Parts: sequence; C-alpha cells; structure tokens
Amino acid sequence: GIAPMRKYLEYGINAGLSTDVAGGSSISMLRMIEDAIGVSKLLWRSDSSAGRPLTFPEAFYLASKGGGAYFGMTGSFEPGYDADIVVFDDSVIRTVLRPGLSVPERLELLVYRAPESRAMAKFVKGRRIL
Repeated sequence: GIAPMRKYLEYGINAGLSTDVAGGSSISMLRMIEDAIGVSKLLWRSDSSAGRPLTFPEAFYLASKGGGAYFGMTGSFEPGYDADIVVFDDSVIRTVLRPGLSVPERLELLVYRAPESRAMAKFVKGRRIL
C-alpha cells in the first residue's frame, strides 16, 4: 500500500524514509525521496481525501532529519547533531538549468538526476568512510 504521509505529517506523527531491499528495488535514499514524492502523487490522484502530494522539502526532511530521529541526533546540520554527510559532485549532471540555481534547487536536481552523479565522500559521525 501507499502510506498517507500527508496525513501523518498533519497529525504530527514522527515519520521517516528508509530503504529496504526486500520491499523495494534500491538502497538509494535519493531514489526513496523521488519514489515518496511519486507515490504520494499517485495516492492524491486516486484518493483526494489523502491530501496534497509531498513536496520536495517534505520528502527530503523525511529522508534526513525525520528518518535520522530514529537513531538519535542525526540527519541535520544543526549544532549537536552527528555529522553524517554525503558529498556529491553535481557538476556532472547535464542540464541547462545549472547557472543560478540555489542550493535547495541543486539538491532537488541531484535527487532527480542522481544516476549522473556520484558520491565524492561519506562521513559517519564526522569520520570519513569514503
């Protein structure tokens, strides 16, 4: 089924996105953000009472701070949070939109065009692992 995430958010339910190879086809959190937005649109079209679809900022929150809350203080750049970071090179993404894009717009472009990019570095609790 499709979780009614809009209702969960409106009710103040703590929720997050995660990956599950047994339940999906990818372990990419970028893909999970894209899928969450897509299926929320499908749910909205099939059942308007489910509420409007997820926005990109909402889906990104669910994949970062929302999901990270399960593990404690992670998923945010706020003071006191663990530095769990993935650094991407988005310069390889072919688009005419790049000049002048804001950081949030570049992040959204990265999510939708992730196969063209690659992780340059990964940090867990501030320690570089890649």
